[in-house]
Amino acid sequence: MRTVLVIAVALVMSSSVGSAQQGAILLREAYTYPVAAGSNAHVFLAIDNFSTLPLAILRTSTSDALAVSSIGLGAEGSAGEQVASAFFVAAGRSIRMAPSGPHLLLLDVGREFKVGDRISLTLHALGDFEIPVRVTVRPPPGTVGVAFGKSQLERRMHVTS
Repeated sequence: MRTVLVIAVALVMSSSVGSAQQGAILLREAYTYPVAAGSNAHVFLAIDNFSTLPLAILRTSTSDALAVSSIGLGAEGSAGEQVASAFFVAAGRSIRMAPSGPHLLLLDVGREFKVGDRISLTLHALGDFEIPVRVTVRPPPGTVGVAFGKSQLERRMHVTS
């Protein structure tokens, strides 16, 4: 038990150095789906931490939404309070955010997100470094190629007698 505690303390203290981790982090498959302005957008991505140090994301920010929250990634602050967008990726581990699983939630987006748009996020990590993330807006699952506007869809579905 004593050895485990010493190792944990050493990792926490080493992670405050921070910037050495930057080259060892890989972000993949960052995407969201179309939403209207004022709605919430679910963001999914994979993070691979090839470093020997844990990656601590203290918060996530974007200019495209009022706030960002982490869902199912759960970091806790003092006295057990939830930290809105904080999460951890252990050394040598990966996390994959996916629909109906852990993900980031953009609250009250300031503009409509359309298929093909790009949204910029910033992951603010322990050690005072920032990780930029480019999120692509993809078509929702189950849709095919071209998105229809409401009037186009109504015309296609209109049955004449």
